[in-house]
Amino acid sequence: EFAFPCSIVRAPLTMAGNLEEMSREQLVKHVLSLQETLSDLTSRVDQIKSENGQLKEENDILKEYTDNLMGKVSNLQGLGTIPPSPVAFQRTKESAVTVRVNDHIGELTAPAMED
Repeated sequence: EFAFPCSIVRAPLTMAGNLEEMSREQLVKHVLSLQETLSDLTSRVDQIKSENGQLKEENDILKEYTDNLMGKVSNLQGLGTIPPSPVAFQRTKESAVTVRVNDHIGELTAPAMED
């Protein structure tokens, strides 16, 4: 987890009145420190953008998956009106399809599609 360096970010506000009192060497060190902080923050923003993009793609995949499942469920007649018989409830290799989405989500299993 990234810790935001508050003391460095507040430094320009608290040191604004003291810039004339700082030596050239202190100013250079302070500027370099601020540049390093800016670089770290920029890297973190890029990392978060990448993670956000990956999560958005995964959400899109899951949305499509659930939409497809809901479409299948809406086509089933009498769903939930009577308990399923043991014969209708048995699973076979042909009754489910497993799809590997990615490493983060893993595998999703859906009923086989009847065309």
